[in-house]
Amino acid sequence: MNSNDIRRMTTQAIEHEERTGATAKLLARHCALHRVRLSKKSQSDYVNFAIAYIRETPDLMDAAFQAAQQAGVLSRLQAIFDAAFEYWNEQHDFIPDNQGLVGIADDAYLTRMFMESISNIHAQQTGAPLLAVDLGAANRAMRHLIGEPIASQLDALVGQRIAGPMIQSGLQQLMSFGQLKMGMPSFGNYMSQYEIDRAVDVKMGAMGIV
Repeated sequence: MNSNDIRRMTTQAIEHEERTGATAKLLARHCALHRVRLSKKSQSDYVNFAIAYIRETPDLMDAAFQAAQQAGVLSRLQAIFDAAFEYWNEQHDFIPDNQGLVGIADDAYLTRMFMESISNIHAQQTGAPLLAVDLGAANRAMRHLIGEPIASQLDALVGQRIAGPMIQSGLQQLMSFGQLKMGMPSFGNYMSQYEIDRAVDVKMGAMGIV
């Protein structure tokens, strides 16, 4: 599997959502069933945020891959890409991939948490983040949407994989390296447009999917 395979998966899921409104309908039923007060606009914002977040993910992977390749440090980060691809390749993961847009939200979150985590670890070790892009706000919003216990299970999987010897070895070799210059505009600009109300109990991983 590579980023083009992931792009095909995300495109199919987004096109399915735009054609059927499946996630939007699921969200509306969830709100009605659990008496969650969420306006139609807010419901739309939730879905639009998920679409933007998922659509960006393969582009983010390509940007990080190309930056690492150009900087001559790809071999030290390859294990991160491999771990992300492995999860995308698993059809029956924490949220099964056959559930459309919701089904690949966990895949996108795990991928971007890998990126954020290694960037933060690099910052702790060297004083500067590895990636010249802030993924934190969007990841926190998606984590809220995915909800517990799945979000914590995904975080634990990220931590487990990063603690592995291959990734740790790569991170140690990057100790003297500066910052990867991503050849893309800043991610997460949609956050100001699609504000996620963290007080509202709407969890993509708990809307009758799993």
